[in-house]
Amino acid sequence: MDIIEGMKEKSPELWQNSTDYELCILDNTDNTAVVKTDVYKGEIHFSIDYMLLYRLEDEWRIVSKIFSVPK
Repeated sequence: MDIIEGMKEKSPELWQNSTDYELCILDNTDNTAVVKTDVYKGEIHFSIDYMLLYRLEDEWRIVSKIFSVPK
């Protein structure tokens, strides 16, 4: 079982809520960026994602991601 499926089984009511995001570009250059994303499931602050992005041939790609789940 993958992580997401396990989370859905543990808290099925949470997954019935809509998902919203708040994005914040922490830093960027012509070809790189660091982005913080706050993820909300309904009214619940579900996770905080930090992503490193790289622009390759006019397309942004995520090259690394870490996340934290607020208590």
